[in-house]
Amino acid sequence: MAEGEHLSEQTRHLWLADKSTPLEGTAKHPQGRLFNPGGSYTGDPMRLHPSNWLKQGDTPAHSDVISWHGSEESALPREDMYEHRASDEGDFEGSDWNNPYYDDEGEENPDYVDYSVDSHDRPMTNYGSAVGMHFGSLKAVVDRDSKATPRPFVHPARIPEATMAPPPTGGFSTDRPGGSIASGLYRSGQTIVNQETGEKTVDTRWGDAAANYAEKGTDLVEQGKTLAYRNDVEAQGSTSYRTLPETARTWSEDVMQARSPINGRPASEKYGWSGDEHAFRNKPHPALVHLAEKGYDPVVLPKETPRTIGMTSEEPLQMSLPFGNRNDDDKLADALGVQPQTYEQAARVSLSSDVNKASAARQEAFDAGRLWTMRKPTS
Repeated sequence: MAEGEHLSEQTRHLWLADKSTPLEGTAKHPQGRLFNPGGSYTGDPMRLHPSNWLKQGDTPAHSDVISWHGSEESALPREDMYEHRASDEGDFEGSDWNNPYYDDEGEENPDYVDYSVDSHDRPMTNYGSAVGMHFGSLKAVVDRDSKATPRPFVHPARIPEATMAPPPTGGFSTDRPGGSIASGLYRSGQTIVNQETGEKTVDTRWGDAAANYAEKGTDLVEQGKTLAYRNDVEAQGSTSYRTLPETARTWSEDVMQARSPINGRPASEKYGWSGDEHAFRNKPHPALVHLAEKGYDPVVLPKETPRTIGMTSEEPLQMSLPFGNRNDDDKLADALGVQPQTYEQAARVSLSSDVNKASAARQEAFDAGRLWTMRKPTS
């Protein structure tokens, strides 16, 4: 009798298709196992689809933070070259450095303070410490660009929740050029009002100044931690993040470093990565791995992506039926002198209303980061 022939048709196919195979060896367990306790399960192959990774699909791939970074570079910077960002006296326009290195007699000034570095010789800038990158909402990126030269690329990144460092209690004080001081509590302490319920809570995020100027914050960032702080400048009240580029993860990195539930191997060994404690347990679809290995990543192109829809836009527009604003036998309208609309007049009113609704919806989609495209680095 052939194997499985005595079983039902359905059971026979299940049995033959689900045979257990030996588990391949790994660096930790080189001998492998005779039977694979995980069976043939490898996870949802489309779990790391870009829309799921961005938490915009029906099945978000994770519960971590997705945040955005505006850049002149076509790929998210992957190392922190911050030494060149140290400030000098010319960066503080209108302020007095107030402590010349040499006094009037040409002697070294014993009270000289080098404001370009902190007490651990880490470079400082006119916006705080130069250590780490800043991420935030797309609206925060756009707000910043409205005050400076717009940057052509906005890159998303996953920031693992496990790296978030809460602010300590107490406060800080950091001297700045000209005798000014950046100081305050580590915690924001602002009152947050729920717009729907009116409930008031105290903001426990890092304060903006503390996250950027406090040396305790810089210590944490250097250790691979992330500071989630209330942004008091761009998209006021939104959450921004300060962390090392090595702490954040791009989509392509997450796909290539995803670990197989069967043997623990990464989806791609293109860069010879040995492991990542924040990697996904998943076997991505080969098409996703192929795109990741080619360098594709989601990106928003603000200069090339219309944020609103105009009257002459080529964007698809859902038209509504043009109805007039009154009935022909409306006595009150007659008494008030309201004339019946023609079909053309009603159509113009409806079109204007439709364009306004579509523009608001597109602006909302842009701010939410849904107008992204997959793109390879160009440099």
